[in-house]
Parts: sequence; structure tokens; C-alpha cells
Amino acid sequence: MIFGLTGGIGSGKSTVSQYLVRKCGFFAIDADVLTREVHGDAAVCEALVAAFGDEVAPQRVGLGRCVDRSALGRVAFGSAEGVAQLNRIMHPALEARLCEALERASTGDWAHGVVDAALLYEAGWARFVDRVVAVVAPPQMRIERVASRDGLPREQIAKRMASQIGVGEMCRRADDIIYNVGGMDALERQISAWCAKIAVRMRARA
Repeated sequence: MIFGLTGGIGSGKSTVSQYLVRKCGFFAIDADVLTREVHGDAAVCEALVAAFGDEVAPQRVGLGRCVDRSALGRVAFGSAEGVAQLNRIMHPALEARLCEALERASTGDWAHGVVDAALLYEAGWARFVDRVVAVVAPPQMRIERVASRDGLPREQIAKRMASQIGVGEMCRRADDIIYNVGGMDALERQISAWCAKIAVRMRARA
């Protein structure tokens, strides 16, 4: 069974994904890893430069163009049109990588897997999974987490949050919700309880 794991920036979805891999034996496909792979594609780099300028993928001696994720985020998330343009460039290439990763995982001995993607709904990836789990946290908590983790200005974090699907809409569409509002112990108890619930459902189907 494949689960889509989504949540806004700073919600803690990657922490949930790591727990599922470490403690519950899931395989995981991380959209951030796929993004870094796609950023290495020469055609994607050229498209990003054409759309946003040389600063987002400067030439490096002996390496060609390398995407500067900080610069790309700063430029692309500055406007709704910038976000839409970024998505038009990135989503087709990302979806192709996702399908390849799912195909590889299908040959393994896995009971469950998770697709960890902040833009699961925006990219249309919900159609690739059996159920969607949303990880949510209060906006200010998310901003503080990202500022501490990535060193981004709070204004830039707020712009990225605004570009993503709203929490209310995400929760309405999700099958399950994990509330990441406390410490790690509280989060792990929720994940463990969710895993137990999934196990019961699977036994009932058998």
C-alpha cells in the first residue's frame, strides 16, 4: 500500500517519513531528493535560467550550470506567476522521476511505502497513492522551525507557505491527519498509533 505524506514547509512531514522508514519498515520516496536530481538535468537548468535569469543556475568552472536553490526560491516564490512558472518547468520532470522510483520500489519486498511530497496535491500526485496523510502544525511554529533549520528570512518562509495549499483544504482532502504540535515523543506516539490503525485495516481486508 502506498501512502502520500504531505504537509506545508516546516510541518514535520519528513520527520514522520523517517520514522516510518526506521521503525515501521516503509520504503520512502522523497520529493526533495527527486528535486535535487532534476536540478542536475541540463535541460531543466536551461529552462530555469530562461525563466528566472542566470542567478538561479550560475555557470561553475568545469561543472556547467548548477542550480542555486536559495536563489531560485528567492526569485520564484516572489510572485504567484513565478511559482506557476516554476511548477510548469519542474512538475513534468519530477513526475517522471516519481514514476521511475515507484516502478523500482514495486519490485522490492515492501508491505508499505510513502511518497513524501509537500506539493502532493498541487502536482497531482495523489492519483499515485492509495491514501493521503497530512502532517499539520501551527503557522508560527512552522516558520520558527524553518528559520532555525534553513536560516531563511521569515518573510521568505511566509511567501513559500502562502504558495502551498491551505491547511484547511489539505485536511479536508486527506484521509488521515497527524498533528505535529508537541515534542518528538508526542509525534512518535501519534505515528505509532496511526501505524497500528493501518495494520488493523489491512488485517480486516485480508
